[in-house]
Amino acid sequence: MPKHPLRTEIARAGLDSLMSDPRYFDPDQPEHGAMVDMVQRGFQLIFDGPKDRGARRNPALTGPVPRPGLLDAMLRDKAPDHDGFESAPTAERARQGRGVMLAALKADGFPLPSGLKDEDAPAVKLPPPRGGERETPERGSGGLAQNSTGAPFPHPTPPRRPGSLSGPTGTASKPQPGQGALAVPSYRGQVFKNRAQEWADMNKSAANITGNSRNRTRAYMEIFAAEGGLKKDPRSSAFGGMTQGALQDAKRHEPSLQGITRSDQLNTPELMAKAYRGYTKSVLGKYGGPKELDNIKTPETAATVADTLFMHGTGKGAKLIKDGVIDAMNSLPVSEWKRLGLKPLSGSTQPPDTMDNLQKLDAAGMGALVRDKITDQRIKPQIQTGRQNLSPGARRRIEHFRFANP
Repeated sequence: MPKHPLRTEIARAGLDSLMSDPRYFDPDQPEHGAMVDMVQRGFQLIFDGPKDRGARRNPALTGPVPRPGLLDAMLRDKAPDHDGFESAPTAERARQGRGVMLAALKADGFPLPSGLKDEDAPAVKLPPPRGGERETPERGSGGLAQNSTGAPFPHPTPPRRPGSLSGPTGTASKPQPGQGALAVPSYRGQVFKNRAQEWADMNKSAANITGNSRNRTRAYMEIFAAEGGLKKDPRSSAFGGMTQGALQDAKRHEPSLQGITRSDQLNTPELMAKAYRGYTKSVLGKYGGPKELDNIKTPETAATVADTLFMHGTGKGAKLIKDGVIDAMNSLPVSEWKRLGLKPLSGSTQPPDTMDNLQKLDAAGMGALVRDKITDQRIKPQIQTGRQNLSPGARRRIEHFRFANP
């Protein structure tokens, strides 16, 4: 059976939607393991060509190799009118992709977690773009920018911590050879209490793999701490935060990992640092690549951006970052927009423009404001969608990236 022309785009939109569920990214949720394994099985359905099969085998967790052509059959059944997919609103792309993936997983015989069993109804036909526009639900019709729910952001208000606006200004962060090793974040002190050598080795590997980039090294170490280091998630196949899907993404950008077939084989600091580098190239591709982290003035803000994309995925994570930047902008008078050279952001804004505004705000000493607003967005969707609330552990992780404490 010939492959569907937009199989990867539609399927990945569905997987991104599923990865935005707290049960996927929050290891303290009861069904976390089931959600992670389901998403990994979804990646197997995408990469079901003969050349991929030897690199995907993990029968204990994900069962046999998927039936060839299963995903394409579902795509042709549920997404026959795909011409408008790429220009459709984000919410419609996610809805169609989610419907296709859940239907394919069910047809594959994969046991879906609770609450998802009845979502595999055929997706609605995507409407064509209106008048050649490429609008998404986030675009407003004027006035203040809108967030991902379609509701306008609040009127400009002072930052939550007014004193947090003070900070360094200047140009982008440059690699600094010989910089000292980073300490374990206080909220993860107990996790690494008896693993000092592992932490020290990862510090060295992260610095080496990034060419002593201060920002990327900080980002990798913060993620390493948040994910618990070289440790397997007891409720899924994730290891050091790297799921099988994330490993597949990393391998496309990191040739040295081609011999790795399972995430639990990333069992040394050097291999994990390479995996983080490859995955960072993947999730930051639309922003201009990992070098854009170095163009952020403060390492803390760079780490917040990296962890948001790592934890929430490229789809949901990018929306949270953009909404946070918009919220930070709306906390400032328009005169500040002009002074800093900020561009208006909307639903059709491309990632490089979001990153450019974020970098300008951070360089102007407003990094704490940006981190606050992104963190607020990472927590807020759980209330807006009515889904399960974040566990205490996941909330501690997200709150840490405000870097409110010295």
